Amino acid sequence: MERLCVWLLAAPAWLCALLPLWVVSGGAIDVMEVLGLIAVCTPVAFLWCAFFFACLAVRSRNAWGAWASVLVVWTVALGLTVTDVPMTVRTYLSAPDLQRYAESDDPDPPHYTNAKRIGLFRVEKVWRHGRMVAFGTDGKLFDVVGVIYAPDGLPTAPLPMEAEELDRACYTHLYGPWYRFEIGD
Repeated sequence: MERLCVWLLAAPAWLCALLPLWVVSGGAIDVMEVLGLIAVCTPVAFLWCAFFFACLAVRSRNAWGAWASVLVVWTVALGLTVTDVPMTVRTYLSAPDLQRYAESDDPDPPHYTNAKRIGLFRVEKVWRHGRMVAFGTDGKLFDVVGVIYAPDGLPTAPLPMEAEELDRACYTHLYGPWYRFEIGD
């Protein structure tokens, strides 16, 4: 019974490790998301520390293993947040919906600010240029971040006026026809 209780108490701490991955998988993290992560994760971290040191004090091997596993899960999660892995996974899971949207004729103008959900992303801006479609999925305070569906590769010529913001973007290839972009000021 003790073992079950310990694992049930460790589970919320593991789940909290998924929060930074979800936030970063949108492409960026802004001030409000940081405050939200602090508000949620700080109490969990204090509880984890209290239980971990209590388990060390009573030398319970079953409990010690469960609480140490939380540290491993958090270390891996925080390590992944500095890579493109979370955004690549989110793009891969959203690719059918994003591609369907890119290949359809949407009645919205090429560049708009009416946010809509496409796949797992909340898309705030869309730029079209030929077959290339850029989805502005997240924005930091002054930056725009998102994914690009470019089946013919990224364009080499300057983009037309409605997509000229993308000329200032930094691109990272995710996989196949998918790229990550960030427009910074």
